Amino acid sequence: MTVLLEVAGLVSGYGSGTVLGGVDLTVGPEEVVAVVGRNGAGKTTLLQTILGIVDRRAGTVCFGGEDLTAASTTAVARAGIGYVPQGRRIFPTLDVDEHLSIARRPGHWTPAAVYDLFPRLAERRHHGGGQLSGGEQQMLAIGRALVGNPRLLLLDEPSDGLAPNLVAEVMALLDRLRSSGMSVLLVEQDLAAALSVADRVAVLDRGTVSFEAPVPGLDRSILEDLLMPV
Repeated sequence: MTVLLEVAGLVSGYGSGTVLGGVDLTVGPEEVVAVVGRNGAGKTTLLQTILGIVDRRAGTVCFGGEDLTAASTTAVARAGIGYVPQGRRIFPTLDVDEHLSIARRPGHWTPAAVYDLFPRLAERRHHGGGQLSGGEQQMLAIGRALVGNPRLLLLDEPSDGLAPNLVAEVMALLDRLRSSGMSVLLVEQDLAAALSVADRVAVLDRGTVSFEAPVPGLDRSILEDLLMPV
């Protein structure tokens, strides 16, 4: 399989503590890979280590054939990796237009293209981030990442705080993005949502990938057993 993102032996943590103890993971072109795991397994840390937000202590991060192991967060974004953080992190006093203008980089995804994708945002384009509903904020967080024109989108718990119908809409959107040529690395607590869109699933446990498999044909009970609280 052709590899777009390759993480090998990745070790990271905070202060003197280690969270990731040697993670190996790949994402291919036009592939959605879901990372699931118990609370505290290191899922958010994995995304933030790839991005360079958390220091990489060992291992490698390669993207599109480029070694990003020592790259800054800005360099990772310029290489073509976008990020939708948990909690959305929308600026309450900036309006929708301003969010999209600040994050824009040259490419197919423009604010106009985001408004075509999310007509509701077009209606709310002059509203501040603090005036948006949770679903609208999630649309804006995704749109803000898209206008950076990434080849790979990292999403951290996009279902968090959303009603089931909105979760289904977000997963359908990820399917559309994959069909348009984008790759996705999805961290998600909602197992059903993750499996509805993912091509492959990886279980993160105590800082390492303990299980990985293609989603088609996978017995969901295997994952449920692995994710049971201990």
